[in-house]
Amino acid sequence: MSFFHKILFMMLFAVFCVVLSFEFILYENINSVRVDSMKSLALTQAKLIASNQNLKYAIYNEDNIMINRLMENYDPPENIDYVSISNSNQIRLFHSEGRGIGQSLVNVDFDKIQAGNDVTSVSTGIENKLLIKARVPVFYNGTFFGIVSVGINYDDAISELSQRYWFILFLSLILLLAFAIFSQKLVSYIRKKMHHQSPQEIEMALKLRQGILNTVFEGVVSVDKDNRFLVINDSGLRDLHILDPREKVHGSYISEYIYPTDFFDISNKDEVTNQIITCNGEALIANRKFMYNTQGNKTGAVISFRIKREIEELEQTINAANNDKENLRAIIHEFNNQMSIIYGLLQMEQYKKAMNFIRSEHKSKQSDIYHISKAFQISTLVALILSKVSRAKELGITLEVDPLSCIHSDCLPINENELNCIVGNLLNNAFESIVASEPEDRLVRLYIHQGNDLIIEVEDSGSGINESDIGKIFHRKYTNKEGPNHGIGLNLINNIVSSADGTIIVEGSELGGALFNIYMPISDKKNENTTNE
Repeated sequence: MSFFHKILFMMLFAVFCVVLSFEFILYENINSVRVDSMKSLALTQAKLIASNQNLKYAIYNEDNIMINRLMENYDPPENIDYVSISNSNQIRLFHSEGRGIGQSLVNVDFDKIQAGNDVTSVSTGIENKLLIKARVPVFYNGTFFGIVSVGINYDDAISELSQRYWFILFLSLILLLAFAIFSQKLVSYIRKKMHHQSPQEIEMALKLRQGILNTVFEGVVSVDKDNRFLVINDSGLRDLHILDPREKVHGSYISEYIYPTDFFDISNKDEVTNQIITCNGEALIANRKFMYNTQGNKTGAVISFRIKREIEELEQTINAANNDKENLRAIIHEFNNQMSIIYGLLQMEQYKKAMNFIRSEHKSKQSDIYHISKAFQISTLVALILSKVSRAKELGITLEVDPLSCIHSDCLPINENELNCIVGNLLNNAFESIVASEPEDRLVRLYIHQGNDLIIEVEDSGSGINESDIGKIFHRKYTNKEGPNHGIGLNLINNIVSSADGTIIVEGSELGGALFNIYMPISDKKNENTTNE
């Protein structure tokens, strides 16, 4: 049985029990009221008959003829079944139906009646019929000498009540049927709203949704139309520096945890992509999408965001990967050329020339490694420059490293990855400028020095940069080059240098192309540590 069928069955069973209990209580109450009413009627008639003085005298003298004559004038109400008069010995002197005259009364609380008390009861009569009885003592000159009994047939008294009860039961069954139809409609509506899923399935779906959200690296926040939190994942709690548990955050107003709330407010009209905002002291790159119901009314908003520096770090990683790919391709290309030369010499059996070529290449490589390693005591930077030397040879470009260059890994204002990003992108741009302009002298110079400032200079013999473009080249996606994947490198360099409080100066080079000068200060504390060393 499905969850929704269980709900329907439970609702119908509960209502059936309520209706059945109501019918039972109603029947018992009405029956009790009806019996009490009949007892009161019988007692009233018995007292009325017993109050007749002539009848008292006739009962005292046990004059049956006078009793019959007096009772002929008595017109009982419709519900009265019989009237019986007995002497002090409980022997019937009169019975309106002529039954049991001369016989003793049955089911009599004689002691109570003899003591002067009125008695009402429901008991069987001489014909074993269930009767509602009222018995009243008769006194003459203060002496007990008889009993007046009035009886009402119990079944006849209740029959009218039963007819009304069956009518009420019929109405209850109609109401029960109507409720069953209503319950079916209600369960169908709930089932539709719950997308035909049971609570267990919904619970699992919610856990799965939260699990998926928590695996998303970006922060995700969902707010309702009242600007309350609906959903927030672990990354959102982390990036917004919210320390309270998720359960406490859910349902709270965003103003309790976010400042400013402008971007997250549901009253915004526009959906936004990659907008830079400041929230809870963090620079974020955020997106906003709205949620709508089937009527097209706005019901909430979903905001995803990432800390701006994480985007930059990701771009640096991608940029470094692209550079590594190009450098590796250049090394492989150069290696293949060298292997082809060696293979050709071996084919011609010119072994001495092959050995001389290998020694020459080995000596050249060792010389490059020695001089670059001596100038730059950062292994990753050495590897980068060596790969750029190979790439330059492949392009027919001479890459000169200034012999006065000097740098070590201590006290740098930026980390190694950022340094490699700056040098790699500047050299790539220089190579591309020379390849595009095809100058007579194909030369690139590199100078890096670490002193009070970290200085990086790259100049080339390419086409240079127009003065009108110098203010634009560091803008994201700005480029004069054709094809995709351009306009990112210089933007990354600018962000890294700005974070280190550095300066970039772009001017014309003596070689005919562009000269990039980068200055990044090294803190006094770092300089002191360097001096002490």
